[in-house]
Amino acid sequence: MSVAVFSATLEHLEPAREFLTRSLPEEWQTLAPKIELALDELWVNIVNHAYGPDRPGRVEVEGRPGEVEGRPGFLVRIRDWGPPFDPFTEAPEPDLEAELALRPIGGLGIHLVKSLARNCAYRRMEDGNQVELFFDPEG
Repeated sequence: MSVAVFSATLEHLEPAREFLTRSLPEEWQTLAPKIELALDELWVNIVNHAYGPDRPGRVEVEGRPGEVEGRPGFLVRIRDWGPPFDPFTEAPEPDLEAELALRPIGGLGIHLVKSLARNCAYRRMEDGNQVELFFDPEG
């Protein structure tokens, strides 16, 4: 199991990406772009909304091989200690049919994360938020 803790700043996003990529087994390196893009979306939300510009915080990132429904894959866990927020149920659903200029801001990044990962889950743990993403090397 590989776990690392980073300061919740945009400057620490790249080291977090590199950490997850190094945690991937060699045969699953093709998952790296999906994992990095999902991390990017969630990281920016954590930095901007869980903590904000005036509140320092930390983000814990874990990456390891795992299994969901009997299928092997790569599990990513991301924890923050901000206010409770389930991005998968509380973020607005984007209107993908509306004209781009008329779309409200919000929700598109979480929609993207859901499309990249085979499974997405949230839970509140103690005083923090935990998001779990499962990436399937077969698709």
